[in-house]
Amino acid sequence: MSFKNVLLLVAWFIVSSCGYRFESLSPPLPEKAATIAVAPITNDTFHASLDTRVFRYLQLALQGNYSVVIAPEKEADLVLFIHLKTLNTKQTTLSEVGQTTASEWSLTGSLRLDKGEQMLWEKKEFIVRNELSYDGGQFSQDVMTQSRGVDDIAKKFATRVYEEIFVNF
Repeated sequence: MSFKNVLLLVAWFIVSSCGYRFESLSPPLPEKAATIAVAPITNDTFHASLDTRVFRYLQLALQGNYSVVIAPEKEADLVLFIHLKTLNTKQTTLSEVGQTTASEWSLTGSLRLDKGEQMLWEKKEFIVRNELSYDGGQFSQDVMTQSRGVDDIAKKFATRVYEEIFVNF
């Protein structure tokens, strides 16, 4: 290996380990907007913290995009509105002796992206599903199981919202 190749390898390692990223790798906001806000999420599900979890995961995704500036609602070019409508779970025992249980989580909501007074797009039925499997024990509705399921579906919902804004718009 030549000295030049070793030097390039060391330079690449230093740049990649310090967290530097090229800004052009982060997708820009639609409509050439510079800022975005997420309005307070409306939560009509029976799970009190679901809106907080979706908001937290969406904020993390937006903050990870270096071409996005998050602003207060009144100052932002784009405002995202999220309405969480229903959260459903369904449990299924997969083995004859009850050792493997799966639960399917489904979160239904609606999305709307506004630019000023103009609505850019709206998704009235935005559905996200997630499956969890539990092996080697009896599935229960304990707090840890519920918390994991809610957290997983909130993260998946936020990820899909992010994709709607930056990929599918």
